[in-house]
Amino acid sequence: MKEVSGSCISIYISYLHGVLKKSKMVEMVGFVCPTDIGAIGCGNPIERTRAIANRMRNAKRGQIFFLPYNCGAHWMLTVINPHEDIVYFMDPLKRRLATGEWKDIVNKVFQCNKAAQTVGIS
Repeated sequence: MKEVSGSCISIYISYLHGVLKKSKMVEMVGFVCPTDIGAIGCGNPIERTRAIANRMRNAKRGQIFFLPYNCGAHWMLTVINPHEDIVYFMDPLKRRLATGEWKDIVNKVFQCNKAAQTVGIS
């Protein structure tokens, strides 16, 4: 079986965006491009944290974000509600994320956004 590419995931995101637009739900869901946050070829953890934090900085209340993440030959989905500080890690292989780079990146996103709110950056 061949691995699903980041381009394929991006096309699926585009399709989902169209479905949300037709249903007038596009304001409820945001997407983070997998080419900005993947473990391979997307920069160091600081750059990936910054990309996610910048995407969520102007989130509307109640808006959730889908972050498809490839940890290297395996896709996972992270769903974040930045206003409620809620994160769901979804992994079809049911791996545990007790530690690891991705969990650290997501935690730092919340720290960056809280710091930005404190100093009044929107």
